[in-house]
Amino acid sequence: MQLKNQMTDKLSNISKVLVVYKKSVYQKYVLDENNESITKRIKENNVSTKKLYETHRKNLSSINKVEKKLEKHGIKYRITARSSLKSINNYDLVITIGGDGTFLRTAQHIKDAVLIGVNSHPKVSVGALCSIPIDDFDKKFDAILAGKYKLKEITRIQMKINGDVFHREAVNDILFTNTSPAATSRYVIVYKGTKEEHKSSGIWISTASGSTAAIMAAGGKKMPTTDKRLQFITREPYQGIFHPYKLINDYIQPGKTMKIMNKMVKARLYVD
Repeated sequence: MQLKNQMTDKLSNISKVLVVYKKSVYQKYVLDENNESITKRIKENNVSTKKLYETHRKNLSSINKVEKKLEKHGIKYRITARSSLKSINNYDLVITIGGDGTFLRTAQHIKDAVLIGVNSHPKVSVGALCSIPIDDFDKKFDAILAGKYKLKEITRIQMKINGDVFHREAVNDILFTNTSPAATSRYVIVYKGTKEEHKSSGIWISTASGSTAAIMAAGGKKMPTTDKRLQFITREPYQGIFHPYKLINDYIQPGKTMKIMNKMVKARLYVD
Protein backbone atom coordinates (compact mmCIF):
# COMPACT_ATOMS: atom_id res chain seq x y z
CA MET A 1 0.00 0.00 0.00
CA GLN A 2 2.86 2.38 0.79
CA LEU A 3 4.40 1.73 -2.64
CA LYS A 4 1.06 2.39 -4.33
CA ASN A 5 0.74 5.73 -2.50
CA GLN A 6 4.25 6.70 -3.61
CA MET A 7 3.39 5.88 -7.22
CA THR A 8 0.15 7.86 -7.00
CA ASP A 9 2.10 10.87 -5.73
CA LYS A 10 4.40 10.60 -8.74
CA LEU A 11 1.46 10.79 -11.12
CA SER A 12 0.21 14.02 -9.56
CA ASN A 13 3.32 15.80 -10.81
CA ILE A 14 4.53 14.07 -13.98
CA SER A 15 7.64 15.69 -15.41
CA LYS A 16 9.40 12.87 -17.24
CA VAL A 17 7.88 10.03 -19.26
CA LEU A 18 9.35 7.09 -21.15
CA VAL A 19 7.37 5.90 -24.17
CA VAL A 20 8.13 2.38 -25.40
CA TYR A 21 6.73 1.14 -28.70
CA LYS A 22 6.87 -2.04 -30.72
CA LYS A 23 8.24 -1.84 -34.23
CA SER A 24 5.64 -3.16 -36.65
CA VAL A 25 6.44 -6.18 -38.82
CA TYR A 26 6.26 -3.87 -41.84
CA GLN A 27 8.79 -1.52 -40.25
CA LYS A 28 11.25 -4.32 -39.37
CA TYR A 29 11.11 -6.42 -42.51
CA VAL A 30 10.13 -3.96 -45.22
CA LEU A 31 11.33 -0.46 -44.33
CA ASP A 32 14.38 -1.36 -42.21
CA GLU A 33 15.57 -4.07 -44.59
CA ASN A 34 14.36 -2.39 -47.80
CA ASN A 35 12.71 -5.67 -48.85
CA GLU A 36 11.54 -5.07 -52.42
CA SER A 37 9.86 -8.47 -52.70
CA ILE A 38 7.46 -7.83 -49.81
CA THR A 39 6.91 -4.23 -50.92
CA LYS A 40 5.80 -5.49 -54.34
CA ARG A 41 3.35 -7.98 -52.84
CA ILE A 42 1.86 -5.28 -50.62
CA LYS A 43 1.41 -2.98 -53.62
CA GLU A 44 -0.29 -5.85 -55.44
CA ASN A 45 -2.73 -6.09 -52.54
CA ASN A 46 -1.61 -9.59 -51.60
CA VAL A 47 -3.96 -11.00 -48.93
CA SER A 48 -1.06 -12.26 -46.80
CA THR A 49 0.69 -8.90 -46.62
CA LYS A 50 -2.04 -6.27 -46.90
CA LYS A 51 -2.68 -6.21 -43.14
CA LEU A 52 1.03 -5.61 -42.43
CA TYR A 53 0.83 -2.12 -43.87
CA GLU A 54 -2.53 -1.36 -42.24
CA THR A 55 -1.18 -2.39 -38.82
CA HIS A 56 1.95 -0.31 -39.41
CA ARG A 57 -0.12 2.80 -40.14
CA LYS A 58 -2.23 2.21 -37.03
CA ASN A 59 0.92 1.83 -34.94
CA LEU A 60 2.40 5.11 -36.23
CA SER A 61 -0.91 6.89 -35.64
CA SER A 62 -0.99 5.64 -32.03
CA ILE A 63 2.57 6.78 -31.35
CA ASN A 64 1.81 10.19 -32.82
CA LYS A 65 -1.32 10.55 -30.68
CA VAL A 66 0.56 9.82 -27.46
CA GLU A 67 3.40 12.19 -28.36
CA LYS A 68 1.00 15.04 -29.15
CA LYS A 69 -0.81 14.59 -25.83
CA LEU A 70 2.44 14.73 -23.85
CA GLU A 71 3.61 17.79 -25.80
CA LYS A 72 0.28 19.51 -25.20
CA HIS A 73 0.83 19.23 -21.45
CA GLY A 74 4.49 20.27 -21.71
CA ILE A 75 5.72 16.91 -20.41
CA LYS A 76 9.26 15.89 -21.27
CA TYR A 77 9.49 12.42 -22.73
CA ARG A 78 11.85 9.99 -24.40
CA ILE A 79 10.66 7.46 -26.95
CA THR A 80 12.36 4.17 -27.74
CA ALA A 81 11.65 0.88 -29.48
CA ARG A 82 11.22 -2.06 -27.13
CA SER A 83 14.06 -3.87 -28.93
CA SER A 84 16.45 -1.14 -27.72
CA LEU A 85 15.37 -1.21 -24.08
CA LYS A 86 17.87 -1.40 -21.26
CA SER A 87 17.37 -0.57 -17.59
CA ILE A 88 14.64 1.98 -16.86
CA ASN A 89 15.25 4.53 -14.11
CA ASN A 90 14.08 7.97 -12.99
CA TYR A 91 10.81 8.20 -14.91
CA ASP A 92 7.54 9.28 -13.33
CA LEU A 93 5.59 7.21 -15.83
CA VAL A 94 6.32 4.56 -18.45
CA ILE A 95 3.86 4.19 -21.34
CA THR A 96 3.94 1.20 -23.69
CA ILE A 97 2.34 1.36 -27.13
CA GLY A 98 1.50 -1.97 -28.72
CA GLY A 99 0.02 -5.02 -27.04
CA ASP A 100 0.75 -7.35 -24.14
CA GLY A 101 4.13 -8.34 -25.58
CA THR A 102 5.39 -4.75 -25.40
CA PHE A 103 4.00 -4.34 -21.89
CA LEU A 104 5.68 -7.54 -20.69
CA ARG A 105 9.02 -6.83 -22.36
CA THR A 106 9.10 -3.38 -20.77
CA ALA A 107 8.06 -4.65 -17.33
CA GLN A 108 11.16 -6.86 -17.24
CA HIS A 109 13.32 -3.73 -17.13
CA ILE A 110 11.37 -2.05 -14.32
CA LYS A 111 11.73 -2.47 -10.58
CA ASP A 112 9.28 0.04 -9.06
CA ALA A 113 7.47 2.34 -11.48
CA VAL A 114 4.07 3.19 -12.86
CA LEU A 115 3.64 1.29 -16.12
CA ILE A 116 0.60 1.91 -18.32
CA GLY A 117 -0.14 -0.12 -21.45
CA VAL A 118 -1.78 1.50 -24.47
CA ASN A 119 -3.32 -0.95 -26.93
CA SER A 120 -2.44 0.49 -30.32
CA HIS A 121 -4.74 -1.79 -32.32
CA PRO A 122 -7.59 -3.25 -30.18
CA LYS A 123 -9.22 -4.90 -33.20
CA VAL A 124 -6.30 -7.29 -33.68
CA SER A 125 -4.57 -7.24 -30.27
CA VAL A 126 -6.05 -8.76 -27.09
CA GLY A 127 -4.14 -6.34 -24.85
CA ALA A 128 -5.27 -7.95 -21.58
CA LEU A 129 -2.57 -6.04 -19.69
CA CYS A 130 -3.14 -2.80 -21.59
CA SER A 131 -5.66 -0.71 -19.67
CA ILE A 132 -6.05 2.02 -22.30
CA PRO A 133 -7.29 1.50 -25.88
CA ILE A 134 -5.65 4.14 -28.08
CA ASP A 135 -8.99 5.82 -28.87
CA ASP A 136 -9.49 6.47 -25.14
CA PHE A 137 -5.98 7.77 -24.48
CA ASP A 138 -6.83 11.49 -24.36
CA LYS A 139 -9.59 11.02 -21.80
CA LYS A 140 -7.71 8.45 -19.72
CA PHE A 141 -4.51 10.51 -19.61
CA ASP A 142 -6.46 13.52 -18.36
CA ALA A 143 -7.83 11.27 -15.59
CA ILE A 144 -4.28 10.21 -14.73
CA LEU A 145 -3.15 13.82 -14.40
CA ALA A 146 -6.22 14.62 -12.27
CA GLY A 147 -5.42 11.77 -9.88
CA LYS A 148 -8.56 9.90 -10.87
CA TYR A 149 -6.89 6.84 -12.33
CA LYS A 150 -6.81 3.79 -10.08
CA LEU A 151 -3.47 2.03 -9.81
CA LYS A 152 -3.14 -1.72 -9.37
CA GLU A 153 -0.14 -3.58 -8.00
CA ILE A 154 0.71 -6.79 -9.83
CA THR A 155 2.65 -9.77 -8.55
CA ARG A 156 5.82 -10.87 -10.32
CA ILE A 157 7.87 -14.06 -10.17
CA GLN A 158 11.38 -13.86 -8.75
CA MET A 159 13.78 -16.60 -9.79
CA LYS A 160 17.11 -17.84 -8.56
CA ILE A 161 19.35 -19.77 -10.94
CA ASN A 162 22.05 -21.81 -9.20
CA GLY A 163 21.47 -19.69 -6.10
CA ASP A 164 21.84 -16.31 -7.83
CA VAL A 165 18.85 -13.97 -8.21
CA PHE A 166 17.90 -13.62 -11.89
CA HIS A 167 17.81 -9.95 -12.90
CA ARG A 168 14.40 -10.13 -14.59
CA GLU A 169 11.07 -10.91 -12.93
CA ALA A 170 8.16 -12.41 -14.84
CA VAL A 171 4.85 -10.54 -14.94
CA ASN A 172 2.89 -13.32 -16.66
CA ASP A 173 4.66 -16.63 -16.33
CA ILE A 174 7.78 -18.72 -16.78
CA LEU A 175 8.19 -22.00 -18.61
CA PHE A 176 10.91 -24.50 -17.71
CA THR A 177 11.31 -27.07 -20.47
CA ASN A 178 13.57 -28.98 -22.82
CA THR A 179 15.22 -26.97 -25.59
CA SER A 180 13.43 -29.18 -28.13
CA PRO A 181 9.61 -28.98 -27.94
CA ALA A 182 9.44 -32.64 -29.04
CA ALA A 183 11.81 -33.94 -26.36
CA THR A 184 10.98 -35.04 -22.82
CA SER A 185 11.62 -32.57 -20.01
CA ARG A 186 13.34 -34.30 -17.08
CA TYR A 187 13.67 -32.61 -13.71
CA VAL A 188 13.15 -32.99 -9.98
CA ILE A 189 10.58 -30.75 -8.32
CA VAL A 190 10.63 -30.03 -4.58
CA TYR A 191 7.64 -28.37 -2.89
CA LYS A 192 5.81 -28.66 0.45
CA GLY A 193 8.19 -31.32 1.69
CA THR A 194 7.59 -33.52 -1.37
CA LYS A 195 10.34 -34.39 -3.83
CA GLU A 196 9.42 -35.91 -7.18
CA GLU A 197 11.27 -36.77 -10.36
CA HIS A 198 9.19 -35.80 -13.38
CA LYS A 199 9.03 -36.61 -17.05
CA SER A 200 6.79 -34.18 -18.91
CA SER A 201 6.66 -31.45 -21.53
CA GLY A 202 7.81 -28.92 -18.93
CA ILE A 203 6.30 -26.89 -16.14
CA TRP A 204 4.43 -23.59 -16.22
CA ILE A 205 4.55 -21.18 -13.27
CA SER A 206 2.16 -18.24 -13.47
CA THR A 207 1.08 -15.10 -11.63
CA ALA A 208 -2.58 -14.16 -11.27
CA SER A 209 -2.34 -11.74 -14.20
CA GLY A 210 -0.86 -14.49 -16.35
CA SER A 211 -3.36 -17.15 -15.31
CA THR A 212 -5.60 -16.55 -18.34
CA ALA A 213 -2.72 -17.08 -20.76
CA ALA A 214 -0.71 -20.25 -21.49
CA ILE A 215 -1.21 -21.94 -18.13
CA MET A 216 -4.99 -21.81 -18.54
CA ALA A 217 -4.70 -23.39 -22.00
CA ALA A 218 -2.63 -26.16 -20.34
CA GLY A 219 -5.41 -26.88 -17.82
CA GLY A 220 -4.73 -24.26 -15.14
CA LYS A 221 -7.33 -22.05 -13.50
CA LYS A 222 -8.09 -18.36 -13.79
CA MET A 223 -7.12 -16.44 -10.65
CA PRO A 224 -8.45 -13.10 -9.33
CA THR A 225 -6.04 -10.32 -10.29
CA THR A 226 -5.59 -9.45 -6.61
CA ASP A 227 -4.38 -12.98 -5.78
CA LYS A 228 -0.70 -12.86 -4.74
CA ARG A 229 -0.15 -16.59 -5.05
CA LEU A 230 1.63 -18.26 -7.96
CA GLN A 231 0.14 -21.21 -9.79
CA PHE A 232 2.07 -24.06 -11.37
CA ILE A 233 1.05 -26.91 -13.64
CA THR A 234 2.98 -29.81 -15.16
CA ARG A 235 2.49 -30.01 -18.92
CA GLU A 236 1.59 -33.43 -20.27
CA PRO A 237 3.08 -35.47 -17.40
CA TYR A 238 4.35 -38.90 -18.38
CA GLN A 239 3.94 -41.26 -15.43
CA GLY A 240 4.23 -44.60 -17.17
CA ILE A 241 4.41 -47.48 -14.66
CA PHE A 242 5.51 -45.23 -11.82
CA HIS A 243 3.42 -43.98 -8.92
CA PRO A 244 1.08 -41.06 -9.74
CA TYR A 245 2.70 -37.66 -9.37
CA LYS A 246 1.52 -35.51 -6.49
CA LEU A 247 2.97 -32.23 -7.75
CA ILE A 248 0.92 -31.73 -10.91
CA ASN A 249 -0.97 -28.53 -10.18
CA ASP A 250 -0.86 -26.37 -7.05
CA TYR A 251 -0.45 -22.85 -5.69
CA ILE A 252 2.68 -21.29 -4.22
CA GLN A 253 1.89 -19.04 -1.28
CA PRO A 254 3.54 -15.59 -0.99
CA GLY A 255 7.01 -15.90 0.50
CA LYS A 256 7.25 -19.63 -0.26
CA THR A 257 9.66 -21.26 -2.68
CA MET A 258 9.44 -24.09 -5.18
CA LYS A 259 12.68 -25.72 -6.32
CA ILE A 260 13.32 -27.33 -9.69
CA MET A 261 16.49 -29.33 -10.35
CA ASN A 262 17.38 -29.82 -14.00
CA LYS A 263 18.17 -33.32 -15.32
CA MET A 264 18.47 -32.37 -19.00
CA VAL A 265 21.56 -31.74 -21.08
CA LYS A 266 19.80 -28.86 -22.83
CA ALA A 267 17.06 -26.98 -20.99
CA ARG A 268 15.45 -23.56 -21.32
CA LEU A 269 13.78 -21.11 -18.97
CA TYR A 270 11.41 -18.77 -20.80
CA VAL A 271 10.45 -15.57 -18.97
CA ASP A 272 7.29 -13.71 -20.03
